Amino acid sequence: MAVEVPLLAKLNPKTHNTMEAIHGGPITHSAAAIIVQAVGSQHYRSAVGLVFMESEVELSLETSKVGSAVRNQAEAKLNQLEHDEPAETTTTS
Repeated sequence: MAVEVPLLAKLNPKTHNTMEAIHGGPITHSAAAIIVQAVGSQHYRSAVGLVFMESEVELSLETSKVGSAVRNQAEAKLNQLEHDEPAETTTTS
């Protein structure tokens, strides 16, 4: 008996976890592999692909957050340097 597993499951809105969306609740990746193996290799490969895609998205988000933080710190430092700079004065003799 084949069990349908959605190949393009929606993300859990709270955790953005694809496997939770497929299972309907919190689940570990190893438990997900056992559940999905039971429904057939095509679904197993699809679920593994979703796990990798999920990991890639999480890594991209973290990388983006780090990039934003570094950019914000650089802008703040530049603004600080611009405001701390003594005003240029010209003297004539």
